[in-house]
Amino acid sequence: MKKGWISIHRELTEHWLWEDKPFSNGQAFIDMLLECNHKSKEVRIGNEIVYCNRGESIKSLDTWAKRWGWNKSRVRRFLKLLEKANTIETKKARNTTYLSICNYDNYQGNQNENETKVKRIGNKPETNLTPNNNDNNDNNGSSSDPPQLQIVKLFAIWGRASDNGEKAKCENLLKQFGWEKVWNAFHRASEMGKEKKNLAYVKGILTNPDRGGGRFDKSIGN
Repeated sequence: MKKGWISIHRELTEHWLWEDKPFSNGQAFIDMLLECNHKSKEVRIGNEIVYCNRGESIKSLDTWAKRWGWNKSRVRRFLKLLEKANTIETKKARNTTYLSICNYDNYQGNQNENETKVKRIGNKPETNLTPNNNDNNDNNGSSSDPPQLQIVKLFAIWGRASDNGEKAKCENLLKQFGWEKVWNAFHRASEMGKEKKNLAYVKGILTNPDRGGGRFDKSIGN
């Protein structure tokens, strides 16, 4: 199995080669990676504003079908296949589909930035030819954000909003452990699967980092 990776610029989707349809399964997955957000942003769906996080996309099945030259049934089967392989997670929303790439940073993470810096140091003439992917590594949030916004961004990682009880508990975690650790713990819980997307598991990660949150603490927030 070949190792290593390459960075792919989003302008590839504007190349004439990308207009050849229908897409293969592999090409469709690459297109999903290119279309997902590299940083979080708000998205309008009808009369609602939703938060779309890094590594996520909000598009209808019809939109994906048009991009790939498929019918909607094939898109639906392909997404279910990727879900079974733990490659993506999806959630239905009104008139659209919420899609999240599992382990997105493995495809677009800090390694990009590190290799770019090495190329700049070792070969200055290549500086203008090497893409600067620093914007791909933006931290989706800041310790300077108000707690309410931090909580919104944290639960957006899981593709949902917090309930009233979770808000208070999450704010306690932020006060106790700080933004960066809680942010990383939310991502770690997300990677472990849907059943781990809860604050008890997050606190387990924070209090037992070597065990990956394997122990649940039901006294969270108390």
